[in-house]
Amino acid sequence: MNNCSHEKTRMVPNRAKEWAFDPDDEPDFVEERYSTYEDVDLHRTKCTQCGHLVYYSGAAKNYYENGVRTPGVRGLE
Repeated sequence: MNNCSHEKTRMVPNRAKEWAFDPDDEPDFVEERYSTYEDVDLHRTKCTQCGHLVYYSGAAKNYYENGVRTPGVRGLE
């Protein structure tokens, strides 16, 4: 595998500030980590940074990599 963490960070409003005893002690924004995987098609996702594919199941991997259909698995029949 490569050095991709499959995550990025972004700054979002600090929700803890709403409930803090002294809101001035809380930062306005905090860093949030989020996944860079997105749905590609039925039964698999792909990292938008490095292209790493993740299959929802062994049946999905077998279908996409080897063309083996799995009876009873919707979309892989």
